[in-house]
Amino acid sequence: TFFSLSFQRNHTSLQATNLLSSKKLKVLIADDVEFNISLISQYISKLKGEIVGTAFNGESAYSKWLSLHESGIKVDLIISDIDMPGSDGLHLCRKIRKYEKDHMLPKCPIMMISGNDNEKLVTELLREDGECRADWFMKKPITFEELVQTVATKLL
Repeated sequence: TFFSLSFQRNHTSLQATNLLSSKKLKVLIADDVEFNISLISQYISKLKGEIVGTAFNGESAYSKWLSLHESGIKVDLIISDIDMPGSDGLHLCRKIRKYEKDHMLPKCPIMMISGNDNEKLVTELLREDGECRADWFMKKPITFEELVQTVATKLL
């Protein structure tokens, strides 16, 4: 019935929320729109996570990620917009993946978000043998529940 499906979905979402909350994720956010950074920050706060950095373009986000890495702070998740002025989310993703490969580091989970869901672009972002190798793509606007379910599939 509808009630049992709704209950089951809400129960699963609650379990995922609780499990992610127990991880106390350290998250870096890159987006050129302050409202989006604020909204995602609220979602991460609801998950008892910590925002370890924010940036308005890919180059700034890469510098923050690298600085955190060099300081011994492990970023558990990067959430980045694709379309940003200067250097975009693709640039960020490529630079991080290259650094990880060159230094034999484990892959940091990267979620790309955008209002642009062009199939060719999304396919390129997620290709395992591509330069970006993002872990997820989500079309804006994203809800808290969508974020939880998507992140839970990879991090739990």
